[in-house]
Amino acid sequence: MKLTRRGFLKLSGAAALALAVPEAFAARPSAIPVLRYGDLSNRGDVPFSLRASDFAAQMEWLFGEGYRPVFLSELGAPTGEDASRDVIITFDGGYASFMDFAYPLLREYGFKAVVNVAGGLMGGYRYGNDPRLSWDECRFLLGTGLVDIGCQGDGDHGRQRTLVASGNFLKRTIVAFSEQFSSETGRMPEVLAVGVKRIDDSVLTIARQAGFRFILSEEPGLYAPRGNGVIPRVSIDPKTSLSEFRKFLSK
Repeated sequence: MKLTRRGFLKLSGAAALALAVPEAFAARPSAIPVLRYGDLSNRGDVPFSLRASDFAAQMEWLFGEGYRPVFLSELGAPTGEDASRDVIITFDGGYASFMDFAYPLLREYGFKAVVNVAGGLMGGYRYGNDPRLSWDECRFLLGTGLVDIGCQGDGDHGRQRTLVASGNFLKRTIVAFSEQFSSETGRMPEVLAVGVKRIDDSVLTIARQAGFRFILSEEPGLYAPRGNGVIPRVSIDPKTSLSEFRKFLSK
């Protein structure tokens, strides 16, 4: 049987997991990397889009090194595995390219991810050439057990920043999204991605009251679960080399 590189990584990764430390000795990291992705493309001339091949190389490296992409809700839950290898993968924008380039790899490696969608763009476009996920696709992804769907407002980032600053962000966007999400999926969203770096306590309080447990910001950094509840992330963009990716995860 011919052993491909991906097959080898799967075998070596499975061996690493088999040697995971016992639950009693599994160290909970003081800070957890939360990766922020956007659009993916198999072309190199699409602005702001990460090459699908670069994303694949990053996922192969994560698997080969024994990292365990999990849901935010799973952090702190006893699993018997080495929690120091936990990592969170998030996608902003709800791009349809997730189905083509990201989901097949998540399924291949058993990785989990959060996709934050914009209620005003479901099944449509923003600039005419950037298709977004539909509700049918979201229902399919939720059913796989590998993907969680979060809220990213209505898709208008400029208005989102204005609404956050004015204190009306929740009333204008996430309440409507929660109602739509519940109607389309039969469940309530728990993840909210806010398109600003600094989230004040008033916005955080409103989001909590609306039922959101996890508030993702655009502030760079690692996530300390014992912090104020706002989750910083590192953005993986087209300029992020594999060596830079590895250096960040190895901190």
